[in-house]
Amino acid sequence: MGRFSPAEKENEFYGFFAFSGKATAFLGPFLFGVFTDIFATQRAGVWVVAILFLIGALILLTVDEQEGKAAAERHEAAARYQKGKPGSGMM
Repeated sequence: MGRFSPAEKENEFYGFFAFSGKATAFLGPFLFGVFTDIFATQRAGVWVVAILFLIGALILLTVDEQEGKAAAERHEAAARYQKGKPGSGMM
């Protein structure tokens, strides 16, 4: 993720990353408990965990690392240009 975040936006990116981790940390244990209760075996709960890992892996396969780096570089270049513009008050 550090490769994708523009330098001036790193705090926002990592903050969102931390928030999303905390917001979804309940999902695995909750589904484990629900499926264990429904099927009366912990094997069903373990399958839920395996399926969540599979979903995560499939999502990661869609990430284009090169495009992410290029987008971060474009954003940084635009921010540098904006700072140097006359009348921007940032000189």
